[in-house]
Amino acid sequence: MLDEVGLKQANVRLAQEARDFFVPAPSGDDNTAAAAWPPVLPGPPTALEFARLIGRSVPVLINGALDDRLRAWHSTSHLASRLGTATFAVALTPDGRADDVVRLEDGRHVFALPHEEQMDFAALLRALHPTSASAPVAYLQSQNSNLTAESSLEPLYVDLLGSTGSLPFAWAHEALGKEAEAVNVWIGTQRSRTSMHRDHYENLFHVVRGEKTFILYPPTERFFLCEGEPLAVHQWRPSHTDAGRGFKLKEAQGMPQTPWVMVDAFSPPSSPRNAAQARFAHALPPLRVRVRAGQTFYLPAGWYHAVAQQEDDGGAEGPGAGLCICFNLWYESDAAFTDRWALSQFLQELGERSAGTYCDE
Repeated sequence: MLDEVGLKQANVRLAQEARDFFVPAPSGDDNTAAAAWPPVLPGPPTALEFARLIGRSVPVLINGALDDRLRAWHSTSHLASRLGTATFAVALTPDGRADDVVRLEDGRHVFALPHEEQMDFAALLRALHPTSASAPVAYLQSQNSNLTAESSLEPLYVDLLGSTGSLPFAWAHEALGKEAEAVNVWIGTQRSRTSMHRDHYENLFHVVRGEKTFILYPPTERFFLCEGEPLAVHQWRPSHTDAGRGFKLKEAQGMPQTPWVMVDAFSPPSSPRNAAQARFAHALPPLRVRVRAGQTFYLPAGWYHAVAQQEDDGGAEGPGAGLCICFNLWYESDAAFTDRWALSQFLQELGERSAGTYCDE
């Protein structure tokens, strides 16, 4: 009979053997394989080469994948002029952790959505560089294909289409046989982070300014990430006190419960949130990818990722103009809903049975 220890050991072996297929073994005096991973392509792949990457489900960095169509975005004043006084949705939180798990005073965990306010670009820039350290953290991070869904951001979408009038990365469209389902722009600073999660999309993520750091776990390590039972959804709401503006969590009425990864990728294993996740103590160290300005990152569907960012120095316009700007294209994934899906669901069931929370519906 397979006991709890044996179950965890079997999953550790699965995780290590799966990594052996795409992370090079260490060599020489280097005790890690970090320097050799992920693969870096010197230029954009052909459609056939990209199709093979999708088939292998391996992240890769790509240099030189985008022409100079977004060169003007390196000027913050140009962006201000381009967007004018049109307003768009900006996420606000007290701690920069939008869409994350929060522990309430009564001990319950909930899934916390950010508060959203309409801002023009000038207001966004002020919110991204506040004069008070206690000011709320702003992030343009709507994930609804904001470049096509929000008319106020249309000038940026026109820039992205360039002189050809078409989205970049034609080799991806050809390999997948479809157009991008969503086109998003992300504008923020180091104050905001993205919690551990996964998407069922093939993701091409391009950094225009600043840099992003992705903390990754492959789908084969789902057992350790402790996706818990669905959580009640709350939302940060403004709360004005004598001390100034703050935020309180309030239940989001009519929102279905949301399952989420309970692990906090930005805290040590000994932190209260992570220490409560017994299976996570046996996880392999995460993989990390640093994506610099001008690089494109292919993140396969189903890979778990948390993201930190760092704005640039603002160049001649000064640190108050510093930004991290990225855009990404999401493609509906056919590969994610094959035997990979079955394996992922199996690993989730093992985790739930290990925790005693499995329910056979």
